[in-house]
Amino acid sequence: MKIYVLCENADRNEYARVLCLGSWKDFRDPCPKCESNYQTLAEPLVIEWQQRHKGIGDFTWSIYNTIVKENVKEYILGNKLPWQFGKVVVNEKKKIIRKKKTSKGQPPSRGTDPDLVWLLPAKQIKLDVRKSRIRPPFECRHCGIIRYQFKQKRLVICRSEWNGESVFGIEQFYPSAISYITEPVLEGLLKEGFTNLWYQEAGIIEDS
Repeated sequence: MKIYVLCENADRNEYARVLCLGSWKDFRDPCPKCESNYQTLAEPLVIEWQQRHKGIGDFTWSIYNTIVKENVKEYILGNKLPWQFGKVVVNEKKKIIRKKKTSKGQPPSRGTDPDLVWLLPAKQIKLDVRKSRIRPPFECRHCGIIRYQFKQKRLVICRSEWNGESVFGIEQFYPSAISYITEPVLEGLLKEGFTNLWYQEAGIIEDS
């Protein structure tokens, strides 16, 4: 079974992007040897709009951080897809113009920011590191941290590690908020016609 990763398409520029400003939290004490700071993005996700002249899509991106409007959230809840919803706070220094279609084709008018949520996969699944051909991890003997090379494509998940999850994160890349989805989930999202939805093929869940 193929799996896909949700991510922005840097070559497309129809909709506004965001810059993630925080919030940052420490999930371990800093290590004096390897100098790892163990910080990760946490709720509330503080964003600032870029490209102010652009409209807001149903999906908004900051590389792999996925932010969606209320209509996408309602679809996810209605289909019981295993995402959690993180709170989003918009930096008020920059307002955005929301595109609105009118019968007379008038220019878009300035409006308030829509309700937004940050998509967070509820479950993490282990990769087969050998079959995914991920380089040996960095391991600090002092603090015990293990860091794996992030890899975007040709990932392999053993069937024994998969319990039917349709949405998940990768355990070796945790605590990133990257969302991986199965083909049926992707087909459902595409069928809804959500704007600014982007993805890439990421790998497979082995058949046996």
